[in-house]
Amino acid sequence: MDPFQDQGFIVAYRTLPEKPSTTIRVFDRAEYYTVHGQDALFVAKEVFKTVAVIKYLGEKKLESITISKLNFESLAKELLLIRQYRVEIYKNKSGAKSNEWFIAYKASPGNLTQFEEILFGNTDISQSVGVLALKTGIENGEKVIGIGFADVMMRKLLVAEFVDNDQFSNLEALIIQMGAKECVVGASEIQSGKLKQVLERSNVLITERKKGDFCSKDVVQDLNRLLKCSKGQHGNSSTFSEMEKKLAMEAVSAVINYLELLSNEDYFGQFTLGSFDFQQFLKLDSAAVRALNLFPNTSDGNKSQCIFGIMNRCRTVQGERLLAQWIKQPLVDVNRIKERQNIVNFFVNNTEPRQMVAEDHLRGIPDFQRLSRKFQQRKASLQDCYKVYQALDKLPQLMETLEQRSKENCALVMEIFVNPGKEILMDFSKFQEMVEETMDFHQVESHEFVIKPGFDEELQALAERISGLEDKIKAQLSKVSRDLGVEANKVLKLENSTQLGYYFRVTRKEEKALRNNKNYTTLDTKNNGVRFHNSALKQLNEDYLKAKMDYHEQQKNIVAEIISIAAGYCEAMIMLNELIAQLDVLVSFAVLAVSAPIPFVCPSLLSMGSGKIRLTDARHPCLELQEDISFIPNDVRFDKGGIFLCDHVIFHSSVAIAK
Repeated sequence: MDPFQDQGFIVAYRTLPEKPSTTIRVFDRAEYYTVHGQDALFVAKEVFKTVAVIKYLGEKKLESITISKLNFESLAKELLLIRQYRVEIYKNKSGAKSNEWFIAYKASPGNLTQFEEILFGNTDISQSVGVLALKTGIENGEKVIGIGFADVMMRKLLVAEFVDNDQFSNLEALIIQMGAKECVVGASEIQSGKLKQVLERSNVLITERKKGDFCSKDVVQDLNRLLKCSKGQHGNSSTFSEMEKKLAMEAVSAVINYLELLSNEDYFGQFTLGSFDFQQFLKLDSAAVRALNLFPNTSDGNKSQCIFGIMNRCRTVQGERLLAQWIKQPLVDVNRIKERQNIVNFFVNNTEPRQMVAEDHLRGIPDFQRLSRKFQQRKASLQDCYKVYQALDKLPQLMETLEQRSKENCALVMEIFVNPGKEILMDFSKFQEMVEETMDFHQVESHEFVIKPGFDEELQALAERISGLEDKIKAQLSKVSRDLGVEANKVLKLENSTQLGYYFRVTRKEEKALRNNKNYTTLDTKNNGVRFHNSALKQLNEDYLKAKMDYHEQQKNIVAEIISIAAGYCEAMIMLNELIAQLDVLVSFAVLAVSAPIPFVCPSLLSMGSGKIRLTDARHPCLELQEDISFIPNDVRFDKGGIFLCDHVIFHSSVAIAK
């Protein structure tokens, strides 16, 4: 920008409303981004680790940092996923010389939907993300808390209402179990020092909202729009049992308003609503999570030195997400625990299916949850259709592997994985037929995803034109080889890229053959050689790229129809995703059990309230991974109403348990 533009921007920047220090404003300059003021100082010191990147604008010396598109992706991940900050992207309404800035995109740790392509464009989402809203009240002299929780990526709403103490112990346990990254709370309520301490201790970003957002007057009609209902049913949320939880529904209203769910029609009819019963899980506060070293510390580069790191032998991102959820939500129902144990035991005792599932069948399975969202939003491509098709093509072998060994040995595997898996695959039969009939699988080998030429007359004509141009282009190779006196396909090569189309390349050693030769134009010089073309190839390549572009334009309507049909399979994709995730985690446990340096054991379990806990040679599994560290395993015994024994130390059991 010139000095005049600098001054105009500074004036516009100074007029922006105040913001919390945990919100970073980023300005989109089309080709790059900028950050200014205190935000620039923060990014320089905390992210780039140097103030040398800071420049100053105008006479008033406004701090400024320029960020490339590539660096912005890293910055966004650092701010949103690690530091739990908000990010706002400002754009200019009327072009580069104007200073009418507005918020085009925004994201927070609990709401990453507008940043999905930036954060996870090339990688899948290995952690769940959610926003929690809370409302407190007093009933019969007791403190009651209502919770509304939304996970936009998983399209689910959860509610809870419970009595809590002055230390908010139940709330702290619920935040950990839900995996919330952000908490929406009324400005007046956060004045409670204890509540603020609990939220900060739980590493949750606090978002203050006005009292009017916590109003359940319109929540019924809002939910009627957002919730999905079974075929043939007309959902009326007023009849749901969750509506009886008054404080919880006020919190749900606040989270719907905060996430602006009603402003996006893609969300209509997509969410589920349920009650979260945290009594079915073991309560963990943030101190226990840290003391047990359940998850990696953000400042610790060694992610394996925690329970999640040790147990994560998963092959899919959906498996990783579920594993993190299970660690936060330890079951207390002995029957459900034993069910998991029996499946893990099956894979521990059956080496071949364990290895085949872990090493072959689960590798390359895509994140169906993320793909289903892309189809719902009509943002999917033919490549996404092929990813689903390719995975579906592998899954019958997975089911066959499980069925061969589990039919007689483990009925649970048949009941939980094989039988449901076969039913889901049957639902996809028409999808597979559609892909086979419409996609050109020969082009897939060249990483091009297009419709078969025979599917449309104009596509057929364009395909023939492209084929003819390719023949002429390839004929140029031998001509240039003779002209330059170099060997074709060894020294001289004809190559193709998405950006440039066709071009010639010679080794840097043979570059002298091009020097001072007016018949050839050098494109660039790289370590692997010199890229160039002649006038004939240039013209043919331009015609080739134009024909390819015309082909893609012609197939757009067909592709849109295919994506629309594929969107009807979103529910089946989500069901398949849950099945794959559960299988992945349980096989991961089995792989861990057989590969641990000191073998893990399968504990015998008693019903809750039995009053007995016996541990023999107990130790934290992270100890075994530390080099040059010796440790002494402990025998531990709890007896109800008796004593707690741990080596030579004796405590009364009631005192030990209370601590």
